[in-house]
Amino acid sequence: QQLMFDVGKYMLMGSSRPGSQPMNLVGIWGEGVRTPWSGDYHLNINFQMMYWAAEVVNLGETTEPLRSFMKALAERGESTAQCLYGSHGWVAHGFTDAWMSGRTLGDTAWSMCVVCGAWAALHLWDSHRHSPDPALLRASVLP
Repeated sequence: QQLMFDVGKYMLMGSSRPGSQPMNLVGIWGEGVRTPWSGDYHLNINFQMMYWAAEVVNLGETTEPLRSFMKALAERGESTAQCLYGSHGWVAHGFTDAWMSGRTLGDTAWSMCVVCGAWAALHLWDSHRHSPDPALLRASVLP
């Protein structure tokens, strides 16, 4: 069990560094241009699971790529909310990619999850609750 725990920490440290993309289903170890799952981000649970332990194991710095990604995803998701739903705010569906598309990607049976972006953003609030930083909260969590 300890070995698996240590491997998980190593993977988090190795694949989510400030200035990089956040972890995806394949990580930085995906081979070639066409990786499994297209190397995308599944906001319906996988994205969240990769960061659940970050603050608990004192690796909060590994969430910087997540914060940057979510900020850009929210910005791009504004036009998606307006175009698809005639709504203010932002939306991201079940899957997104390195370009942070808010539109539905892939089969709508899987991707039509209008709350997945909000669920992914919940980690930012959890991160703030673990290490309160009002400046960071205003910069990367609050709209």
